[in-house]
Amino acid sequence: MSGNLIHAEPMVIYAGLATFVALQVVISIREVFYSHSPIWRLSMGGRQWTSDGLIPDYLQSNIFPGLLRGTGTLGHPLPMAFFFVVAFAFTLAFSDQLDWRVRWIVCGLAIGGCLLAGARSALVAVAVVFVIAVYRRSVVASVFTAVVLYLGYQLIGSQKLHEALGIDSLLASGSYTHRSRVIASLPALFDQPLLRLLFGSGYKAEGKVITAILGGRFSAVDNQFVTTMIASGLIGLLLFVAWLVRSAWVNHGQLLLPIVGIVVMFMSFDAMSWHATLALTVVVLGISGQELVGGGNRVPSKGANH
Repeated sequence: MSGNLIHAEPMVIYAGLATFVALQVVISIREVFYSHSPIWRLSMGGRQWTSDGLIPDYLQSNIFPGLLRGTGTLGHPLPMAFFFVVAFAFTLAFSDQLDWRVRWIVCGLAIGGCLLAGARSALVAVAVVFVIAVYRRSVVASVFTAVVLYLGYQLIGSQKLHEALGIDSLLASGSYTHRSRVIASLPALFDQPLLRLLFGSGYKAEGKVITAILGGRFSAVDNQFVTTMIASGLIGLLLFVAWLVRSAWVNHGQLLLPIVGIVVMFMSFDAMSWHATLALTVVVLGISGQELVGGGNRVPSKGANH
């Protein structure tokens, strides 16, 4: 369906995405600062909410200690943050077609939402998308931005900056060590029987396979590329990467920024294991094949009329 959209229709999807993001931010503000409880108490890996209302570890903010992480209607911070990253990237990708007030509002909501969700990986994705957007707009501006960031880093001092951004606590956290161990398991995935290496172990096999390789107990792999490798094998992973690369560069890279944001999130979140983020990913990759800029006279295919 997304592959049959005509010129104006993707902007309708963007309007819906921006509205959804605004709604999630409003709900997150209520969760974090007023109700101090998510609107949907999702159980993750058996970590139920206790009768006395204590916040589970995965919902405790590492950015703002003592506060709850916003989850919105998605029930978990990372799927919600995934939407924020895509909305931010879409806004920069189509900045020439948007009013400046819309750009500032949506980008501000997206960054604020990532902070409310306590999603440091999403903030990294936003930063990467922003740097690439500046570079594509102007090489001079990108060099100037890099110089300013470097001078700011030197001025503040590395240790103080690390403390302010929580880098040291991140590197010492279970969140980081878990994901780094999963990435480190990639060489072991190649040491499998040939058929399993090529075609994978099937849907929902990632927890069992990672546990066998690394030991311990894993409720999530938190890396989409490793998950794809386990489920679909080397062939599936190569096809998946090829789909991403083609989508990023087709039509002069018009959707490069959203796809970069998605790929960066894939490194710390198995987004295609969640229905909402899977649907958003497929829609973005489908839209990428259409001529969205200067394609107002494009006639939709016959399949788009049914």
